[in-house]
Amino acid sequence: QLTLDIKEGEIFGLIGPNGAGKTTVFNIIFGLVNPFDGDIRLDGKSIKGLKAYEVNQMGVARTFQIVKPFESMTVLENVMVGVLVREKDVSKAKQIALGKLKIVGLDQRAGDLSGSLTLAARKKLEMARALGTNPRVLMLDEVMGGLNPSEVDEMIEVVRNINKEGVTIILIEHIMRAVIALTERLAVLQNG
Repeated sequence: QLTLDIKEGEIFGLIGPNGAGKTTVFNIIFGLVNPFDGDIRLDGKSIKGLKAYEVNQMGVARTFQIVKPFESMTVLENVMVGVLVREKDVSKAKQIALGKLKIVGLDQRAGDLSGSLTLAARKKLEMARALGTNPRVLMLDEVMGGLNPSEVDEMIEVVRNINKEGVTIILIEHIMRAVIALTERLAVLQNG
């Protein structure tokens, strides 16, 4: 059994060893896995049993551990895919996408093919694409995994920038200095 109460506007950490169930929690919240029992509430409304796209429409977005951008598309086009979920006007979607790229520090790479990006830049792109859906809650699944120390420092700033935009963040992370730098509260999962 797991009970979490995450406050609006906070950066909340979810930590624990590999296999403890952290990503499963994200999958349950995001509607990719149905829980056996209990409830998942957003602003007092149950989102349990909703499909992933419906959870996203309610204002929740997420990243995945393994980033898979559309490699033959530009960085900007990748983010526009997320924006076009809500904004149907392509020129407006382009401007919104550029704004999301600025938040994560990729606006200068907007015209580059996403297949040319480093791992750190791909992770930033994944975050920008999720932000494109205009979430109120963003779940970040090990966005710092595989990054070197200076890239981790950059990513900490990116997460802070996202949070400053008013987005509540739930962070799964193994890099403890990042968890300590970003979170005020956290939960530890052990053996599910």
